[in-house]
Amino acid sequence: MKPTQPSLSKLFLVLGVLGLLGSQANAQPPRFTLPAQSTVVEAALNGLKYRYDPYMQTLQARLDQGRYAEALSLCRTLIQIGEDKSLLQKTLAESGPSVIEEIDGWLQAHASEAKSVFDVGGERERWIELQLDKLVSYIKGLSGFGHGYAIHILFLEGKYAQAIAEGERLLAEAKSYHWEYTYGGEQYQTPAQIHTWPKDAICSGTIQVGNNSVYGIDLDLAICYYQQREYVQARDYFLQSWLVRNSLPFTFGYYAQRLREHFREIGYQELGGILYLAETLNAEGEEAASGGWFISAPPDSRYCGDLKAALRYAEEAYKLMPNNLDACQQYCVLLYALKHYMQVIDVYEYMYSLIKKGPSAYVTAQTNFSLNNINVAVPKSCWEAWKRKHPGQKTFYLPYWEDK
Repeated sequence: MKPTQPSLSKLFLVLGVLGLLGSQANAQPPRFTLPAQSTVVEAALNGLKYRYDPYMQTLQARLDQGRYAEALSLCRTLIQIGEDKSLLQKTLAESGPSVIEEIDGWLQAHASEAKSVFDVGGERERWIELQLDKLVSYIKGLSGFGHGYAIHILFLEGKYAQAIAEGERLLAEAKSYHWEYTYGGEQYQTPAQIHTWPKDAICSGTIQVGNNSVYGIDLDLAICYYQQREYVQARDYFLQSWLVRNSLPFTFGYYAQRLREHFREIGYQELGGILYLAETLNAEGEEAASGGWFISAPPDSRYCGDLKAALRYAEEAYKLMPNNLDACQQYCVLLYALKHYMQVIDVYEYMYSLIKKGPSAYVTAQTNFSLNNINVAVPKSCWEAWKRKHPGQKTFYLPYWEDK
């Protein structure tokens, strides 16, 4: 008797069941994760911020007012607080046991889900290290803030050699750090890779200025080296700055590429112009808003640093690179922000004259540069006065408003 052949429907049913069983066997349970934040650490961190953030805010205010001696005194205070080992030990001694109790209680409550992962993987220890390191980073960051702004004050005062010496000394000492904390016979260490203070705080632009702002000491040091005529070091500090690292290829990435690939062809004058153009964004402190873009509208004064300083740097970039539309734009918008309207018109019309000559007459990192994208305007009285001063000159329309 011939064996019967299974029907196609039965065969597909069997294969389907086998496939389902196989997929169930190979399926991995979702990875169990610990809470992102320790409530104990969050409360301790809020207490530290309530006590010490006003020091940093006052320092910035004194700096904006040009009261450098008072600002420097606050720098020293912050350095002293951040390097106070007793404060660090006290903070860890108060928070450490509670953090450990917090995570152990949490794991116990989730024992059925967590046991297989945390008994083997050491996640508990890493979580404790990471949480406590938030406190360490804040306290040590006070010192980083103080050191960074002390260097900035030296830069503002024109003490370039001293600023370089101080910056390089700090970098040599701050390549890494670690701390140890012992509780219940166990020793905990935080790898330097988790939070590389103060190297990042000093040299990679992580110093907070305002609500959304960041200040880069690396650009200060680049100009200090430039003023000392050490151009290779000036270029290198620019290339490692937050502005270059965070910028898009067609903004400051364009200048970074030029300095990497054509440094020998670039004269010291253009190098200086690029550095001062970068320093305008540094002075504004508007990384979150600009992201490395050239500004096309006045910066929001609530979230930026010193616009007067930014204007000085933009003017220097404009003088060093008069055919650079990016420098012109930056200078024009900052003039507008500070209400120098006649100069706004001068620079605006100068850009128009460059554009009329064609691409060979100017340089820009922007792929579609247009005067229409620059959001400035002037009082009508200034616009009329400028045209009377330049009779017969063909001009580009500049928006204006009616004034009395």
